[in-house]
Amino acid sequence: MRSLEHHAAIASILSTLSNRISALTNIYTYIEARNPADDALIDILNTHATSLLAAAQGLKTIELFVPEPEVIDPDAPGGGDEGDPGDADPTA
Repeated sequence: MRSLEHHAAIASILSTLSNRISALTNIYTYIEARNPADDALIDILNTHATSLLAAAQGLKTIELFVPEPEVIDPDAPGGGDEGDPGDADPTA
C-alpha cells in the first residue's frame, strides 16, 4: 500500500502543527499579547488550513482506480498458449 507512508507522514506533520498551535495559544494567553504581525500570520495559517481541508476533502472525490484487464494475444510470441495440448501435432 503506497499511500500508507504518505498518511503516516501527514499525521506526523499534523501532530507537529497541533503542538505548535498549542504553544502559540500558551504564549498569547500567558506570556505576551498578539500584535498585528501575529494576526497577519494567523490569517495566513487559516488560509493554508482552509486550502488543505479542501484538498483533503477532494481526495474523496477521486474515482477509484480500476486497472484494465490484461489482454493477451494468443497468436503473439509468448501469448500464453505455449504448451497447450491443442497445439500438439495430431499426426505425431
